Amino acid sequence: MFIKGFSLVELSVVLVVISITLAGTLTLMKKKTEFERQEQTTNTLEEIEKQLAVFVADNQRLPCPADGSDEVDATSSNSFGIEVGLPDVSNGCVGSNFDDNSQVFSGVVPTKTLNLPDDYMFDGWGRRITYAVDFYLAHNNVSNVNCDGTTSTRCLQYTSAGTIRVNDENGSALVSNAVYVLVSHGKNGHGAYGYHGSSTRIAFPGTSDTDEQENSGDDSPYDNIFVQKDETSTFDDSVVYKTKSQLLTAVNAVTDASICTKAKAVIDDIGTSSCNGAASETVCLALATKIFYWCLDE
Repeated sequence: MFIKGFSLVELSVVLVVISITLAGTLTLMKKKTEFERQEQTTNTLEEIEKQLAVFVADNQRLPCPADGSDEVDATSSNSFGIEVGLPDVSNGCVGSNFDDNSQVFSGVVPTKTLNLPDDYMFDGWGRRITYAVDFYLAHNNVSNVNCDGTTSTRCLQYTSAGTIRVNDENGSALVSNAVYVLVSHGKNGHGAYGYHGSSTRIAFPGTSDTDEQENSGDDSPYDNIFVQKDETSTFDDSVVYKTKSQLLTAVNAVTDASICTKAKAVIDDIGTSSCNGAASETVCLALATKIFYWCLDE
């Protein structure tokens, strides 16, 4: 019996069809991978924000950034993910990678300080996530015993607003009073510190993008402006931030000014008439102190 085989033409057609199918499959796989990296980044940023709120609730301040140029591998470094020194009212977040005249300091996420796993230092592309903070919300009346609301000694409790500005695609301010900002520098990684750190950050491939420069610290001089907008051919950063009001909501802080004022009066005037009618002056003071601890607003 004669069995007819495939001709060369038929084999060529089959190979072309297979090639087209494989190419389409690989494209879909690549898109899926990029989607997964972005999804991972979004989830990481959300978790960092949750832990920042927990840190504020526990410490009445935001942390300083960690040093993004730390060259030691995450598994063996003693300083990886640690905020750069305790907040210092004279010098700010000493050791940060950038600052704008000692008010907004920028570096990377202080994961260990926030009690986060080391993996939360990195976005879906394995680059370190930038963290910038308004310094006047990064110290408290423990690190600054003179905290009294004046310009030189403001603390989170006495600072009505932050000074970080986040612009939209048109350069208009989405907010001008953010207290912190987190930036994943996306697939192109422009301005990010790499997995292993070092003082050399990732250069931008191709034509420069001024909005990415704002987010990377490559603008000169470094300032308090960041950009949040949709992805374009040259912009792929993910930017999240909070104002003080949004942060207080996340912390579930007491924001009723009258309650906070009365609690402060008891603390300041203990031994006078503030606790009249209380069964115990000690209990009265303890309650007022506890209430005022949660009064993170003015």
